[in-house]
Amino acid sequence: MRKILLKTFLVLLFVMKINLNCIAFEVHGYVINNKADTTYGTIKLVQFNQVNGSYLIHGFDMESLNYKVSFKGIGKKSFKTFSPGTILGFGFNYKSVDFTYRRFSLKFHGVFQKERQRFRFLCLVHAGKVELYQNSILLYNSTNKYMNDPNTVYYDYYLFNTLNGLVKVCSNKQNKSICDLLRQFNFDEKFIGEIPETYGFTDIRLVYERYDTWLSLHPCR
Repeated sequence: MRKILLKTFLVLLFVMKINLNCIAFEVHGYVINNKADTTYGTIKLVQFNQVNGSYLIHGFDMESLNYKVSFKGIGKKSFKTFSPGTILGFGFNYKSVDFTYRRFSLKFHGVFQKERQRFRFLCLVHAGKVELYQNSILLYNSTNKYMNDPNTVYYDYYLFNTLNGLVKVCSNKQNKSICDLLRQFNFDEKFIGEIPETYGFTDIRLVYERYDTWLSLHPCR
């Protein structure tokens, strides 16, 4: 009986390995180690959404990349998984789009001191004098019986430059509105005056889209 169970277990492991290989693909990329050295090679992207279990036909699971990345250097035989505590960042190109992830230390609410500061890979969603980064947060909604999947994802956004460092896009004592936050990062005051009053912190990506258009119309800014 034990031999039968063992064989069944090994078969299941083999099938799982095949399935995992079928839902992943490789792209050219790089990692940056803690000494700021860049190593080029291949990054493995997963086409399986770990939140709702769906198969991503035209994409990959971006949320998992905030926590880990599988990388194989040129000439290496196997992939190695890196967490945010082991490298500074990584990047790759997928369908002619460059994806850049950078390590940051984020503050969280926790009982213990070590739980209040954690490393995350944040995805760069807008480059420029002020960079915009995205972090995904997985929540478990056990109280919502109407959801087909109890898990859901929401996104935190952060602004970054060398002067202000990393600042979360949210209301706090210093920034009561999104306009206050933009002033902290020295966005043009004329542009800030044109932002619709209905815009809040959750509209930060729309703000950047409007800012790109606004700058194209005001090239001297």
